[in-house]
Amino acid sequence: MIWRSGPEASWNFLRAHAREATQIHVAGHGRAGVWGAGDTALILGDGAVGLESLPELAPLAARVVTVSACQTAVVDIGHLPEEGFSVGGAMIAAGAACAIASLWPVRSDTTALLMIRLYEEMLAGDLRPPEALRRAQLWLRDLTDPELDSFLSAYPTLETEFRRRAAAGDRPGRRAATHIETSDEPRPFSGPDYWAPFIALGA
Repeated sequence: MIWRSGPEASWNFLRAHAREATQIHVAGHGRAGVWGAGDTALILGDGAVGLESLPELAPLAARVVTVSACQTAVVDIGHLPEEGFSVGGAMIAAGAACAIASLWPVRSDTTALLMIRLYEEMLAGDLRPPEALRRAQLWLRDLTDPELDSFLSAYPTLETEFRRRAAAGDRPGRRAATHIETSDEPRPFSGPDYWAPFIALGA
């Protein structure tokens, strides 16, 4: 496994290693130009990579490319019905069998939960990516606070980040203090804005 973070998670690094990778996960930022592909970009450690540059990654051998960033499945409808352009779609065009990408802006903390569970489902259950994503989404939707605490205990770095954000008043999810809760165990991520943004493109 080869990985980089921060400024080293660059476009040059991705271009240098993407073709021989069996699986690619990009955790960063994204933006979508709904009315024009020129505004759509994947934002890496060294800046924005426009949609027109992503085909340079071809030919990809990876079965799955996960683009864990905002709006990476949003299609440029200005070019429909001829073509649907998105970051996820560009990964399919570059050769990936499946791209997992998002339809709207996402929180990094809850996205981390979903992504970890996605890979747990794929590895433990030998599931195809779309089914693994569905199971991970249902898991996040139904997750209670006690279950969250138990899950985080297995991932100390993520647990530290959740505690840091909670101390700063930035605790993710909807809880009983902010809405009517009908169950004894609140499900803070039951709203679709937390569990539903990611879709699987391809197979």
